[in-house]
Amino acid sequence: MGLLQKQFRPILSGFTSRLSDATRRENREPAGTGAPMGKARVYDRDIPSNCCLTFKTVTSDFKSIWHTHQDFEIVCIEDGGGVLHYGREKKPYGRGDLLALGPWVPHRFMEKSREHRSTSILFNHNFIIPGFFFAELVREIKDFLDTASSGLFFKAGLERVGGVIELLASKETGFDQAMHLLFLLKKLSGLPDAERILPEGTGYENRSYMKLQEILHYIHEHSRHRLLQGEVAREFFMSRSAFSRFFKEKTGEGFSRYLTVLRLEKACKLLEYTDRSITEIGQQAGFESISAFNRAFARFRSESPSAYRKRQTNL
Repeated sequence: MGLLQKQFRPILSGFTSRLSDATRRENREPAGTGAPMGKARVYDRDIPSNCCLTFKTVTSDFKSIWHTHQDFEIVCIEDGGGVLHYGREKKPYGRGDLLALGPWVPHRFMEKSREHRSTSILFNHNFIIPGFFFAELVREIKDFLDTASSGLFFKAGLERVGGVIELLASKETGFDQAMHLLFLLKKLSGLPDAERILPEGTGYENRSYMKLQEILHYIHEHSRHRLLQGEVAREFFMSRSAFSRFFKEKTGEGFSRYLTVLRLEKACKLLEYTDRSITEIGQQAGFESISAFNRAFARFRSESPSAYRKRQTNL
């Protein structure tokens, strides 16, 4: 059995409290059969700009599918070992190691040990306030995050920053959490033995994957509004047919299906963590009508939104 616990808190009070007190439990999904560089599932954790997400994974059957997400991720391996597949590269990891992973780079952990225990921290560029990292005061941290976009590996890094990570994960207020996250990034930026995972100038710095990153970011930002494939194609100076081929090749899904599933994931979070009406949630997730919302829910989840909410309440 695997146990994954999430803690989701706003970094600075007064900005947003969306889903700030959510604590969830769920199992890791089974590993996919595709080889690295296959289709990558996009995880949309919908982390507000001034929040970070911390969770601990403790399991005797750790399996990670080939996936990607829009956030930075710091993973601290407390027990276990295996191989990280990151873009086109592979990096062995073991007990005490630390990895800093960048946004939108597909990856998965291939665990080889029977027991796995780790702590993960996810955050985006704006986890303080938008534009904060352009200040000269924090140039070291910005430079570190720019490099971390290609992935960084710290052998036995947990020995040097483990105390900061424990404090960060335990904090109840957003301000304290922000200060410890900044301190963690400052300490990591000063460690001299960081190993770059993706070689400079290769991998996901090529044009096609940069374009995919921009497209996915655009879809995630506008998914609650009316969004047509042709309009997105024009936004990126592509014909509708060329965009359709490109999107299916890179994600493994058609545009319409991808957008519907993304909206459903957002709707499920609202159903689980808020008391808003089902009609309001459908509209906020991007569905044009309550009937369209109900049809999509039945098709992809084989139940109604109200049945899903009731089932989650009873867990």
